[in-house]
Amino acid sequence: EFNSALLGHIGSMDVDDCVLALEYALDALHGDPSRCFVCGGSHGGFLAAHLVGRFPERFDAAVLRNPVTYVPTMSSVTDIPDWCFHECGLAFTATPSVDDLVRMHEASPLRFVDRVQASVLLLLGESDRRVPPSQGLAWMHALRARPDGSVPPNRLLMYKGNGHALASPLAQCDGWMNAVAWVHEHVIASPRRRALGILASSSS
Repeated sequence: EFNSALLGHIGSMDVDDCVLALEYALDALHGDPSRCFVCGGSHGGFLAAHLVGRFPERFDAAVLRNPVTYVPTMSSVTDIPDWCFHECGLAFTATPSVDDLVRMHEASPLRFVDRVQASVLLLLGESDRRVPPSQGLAWMHALRARPDGSVPPNRLLMYKGNGHALASPLAQCDGWMNAVAWVHEHVIASPRRRALGILASSSS
């Protein structure tokens, strides 16, 4: 019952759950709400992209690994197109209706990319068939093309020969080393944070 409750509510129920979990962790662990970052891959990347777009004041940095960013276009290129329909509460079909595509659009984090303030590191697998790199590239292109010029720090790393899991030794090592360095630079050791005298970080 708990698992099926999410169907038709991705991009809202799951995102709200993450915010509640963050608030609980900050309270229980006496964390600093001004020192938060988020990291996620696949659906977790979908959540992370939503979080930094919908709650821009809460996160200083994000690491997105092969994230789902725009469900309508993913439905025609992924090896699991049924996921795009079922997660949005729709019946699977090879020819989605306009209403189907609108529902997928409403669930997508790309809608909120113009609000992102966090520094973002994007890690993509060039050979990913589950969430093709076009998903992450579309989100990054939109971030960098914001008309007001307010583009936060960002970096894109593409791993050749890697699929959805970014599982090669090179991708595993390089990806996580860069993720740790990114969080250290933009959350732990940033000049703004040093000026506030903050020594510990909180993560989601």
